[in-house]
Amino acid sequence: MEITYNKFDAKAAEKILFYVYALRDPRDQTIFYVGKGEENRWYDHIHEARTDLVKETLKLDTIRQIEAAGLKVEAFILRSGIANEKFAYDVEGAVLHAFRLLERSGKGSGLNLTNIAEAHHPERGLVSVEVAQSMFNAQKAPEIDFPCVLLRLPKLWYPEMSDSQLQEATEGWWDAKRVKNGKERAEYAFAVSKGVIRGAYKIDSSLWRERKPPDRDWQDDIGKLPRWGFPGCVPAIGKSNFLNKSVKHLFKKGDVHPAKFLNCNE
Repeated sequence: MEITYNKFDAKAAEKILFYVYALRDPRDQTIFYVGKGEENRWYDHIHEARTDLVKETLKLDTIRQIEAAGLKVEAFILRSGIANEKFAYDVEGAVLHAFRLLERSGKGSGLNLTNIAEAHHPERGLVSVEVAQSMFNAQKAPEIDFPCVLLRLPKLWYPEMSDSQLQEATEGWWDAKRVKNGKERAEYAFAVSKGVIRGAYKIDSSLWRERKPPDRDWQDDIGKLPRWGFPGCVPAIGKSNFLNKSVKHLFKKGDVHPAKFLNCNE
């Protein structure tokens, strides 16, 4: 028997405006997806799971498993009548991060989110008060009197970036000319985003190497001087006092180079 759903009719779809919704698995009553949309956006996921059988995601696989069991995906409207899409994104983000906080605190037994990450303004999402302070007015970092390199990340750091994602972004890959004179002496590497330290790693000269297959974006080096990185570094536990502190004062106005070595002169 085909599983059918009661979608919004034309009048309801018009009057509901933008809304935020949740999809629930009837097998264990867990909420597995939060989204925003208008009209029958909530149903689009079900339609996609049925028609695009090649595409595999946690969300679509969950929908297929529910229907394979002869059950319906349960859909709930969390907030309707939202005036515009911008506000709907904000409500969606707030709900998603509230659910994530419950998951992480062990209180989210009814949650099993398949949302990989908030796609819109993740920098405005779930964050501790301490980190939020650093985002709006970071305190000046303690004096750095040891050999290190400050590496300004090419992609924006955001609060929910995992430790592994941040480390991978910091390890490489850097312009060979910019790291040539310091990589032999730097003992630590700091990941810097918008002038604030977000990661600290212990490195040494033996870790530095040229980019090669299958490293990230290795194809970009074909016909060029290979970039360098230091895969295999470890978090610098003893330097945690530098995290979430500002080093903007160490960069001169107009300095656009991503790598800045300190105390690495011969």
